[in-house]
This record gives sequence, structure tokens and C-alpha cells, in this order.
Amino acid sequence: MTRTAVRRKATTLGSVTAALLMSAALVPPSASADSTRTVNSYVVCNDGSLMYGFEIDYGQGWTSSALGASGYQVSGSEKEVTFIIPSSATGIALDTYCDGGYQASVYQGWGVAINPGTSTITANWTCEMENYYGQMERNCQITSLTGD
Repeated sequence: MTRTAVRRKATTLGSVTAALLMSAALVPPSASADSTRTVNSYVVCNDGSLMYGFEIDYGQGWTSSALGASGYQVSGSEKEVTFIIPSSATGIALDTYCDGGYQASVYQGWGVAINPGTSTITANWTCEMENYYGQMERNCQITSLTGD
């Protein structure tokens, strides 16, 4: 191999290495380190009505625009809500309104701890509105959880 060929190969190798190092430096650590997982939630209201609107909390605060969020009616009183959360999430909670709403109600539900991971989670939720000492409260609880 001639000196010129060796220099070309060394130059090419150096350029490729520099490009890789620069691209790695441009990707934020959180974006490159955390993948996602899907949560399929099946939600029923205990009064037989349909849930509407929702917020989800997976440890970053309540959001109504969770990545990939979508929902549709599965049966007469059940809706499926699917959303994407970071694989590092260690808990999930759901807040929604049952028919009738009570827009002035407060949320009193409980979340559940989950193990970080990438497997799909299936969560069944039962939600209710109740009068608690004169204050209307929304309450969603997980009745079963698989895939965690």
C-alpha cells in the first residue's frame, strides 16, 4: 500500500470519527437515554356513563397532551385511552370526567407505581364522581395492571 493510500484511509477514518463524535454531542442525554412505552388504558365510569377528557401523570406533572394520546369507545360504557410515556416512568395516574362532569369537582384518585421498562402496560381503570362532605370529587383507580 502506498503512502498516499494510507493517508487517504487515515483521513477518512478521522473524518468519520469526528462526525460521530459531533453527532453524539448534539443529542441531549435525556433524549438518547430514555425510550418509551405504551400504556393501553380501559376506562369505565361506575355510573355507566362515558368518560370524557383526561389528564395523565407519569411523574412529570399532569398533562392532557401525553405523546400519542388517543381514545375511542370500546363498548357501551368503556373507552380505551392509549398514550406513550417515557420508559423511565415509575408511576401513572389518570384523571377524567364521567358524564355530567361537575366541572368544579376536584381530583382525589390514586396513582400506582410501575417498574421502569419498555413493555406495553394494560391498565383497567374505574372512575367515579362522589359527593364528599359537600365537595364533588373525581376518583379514578386502577382495578388491574398487566405488563409492568
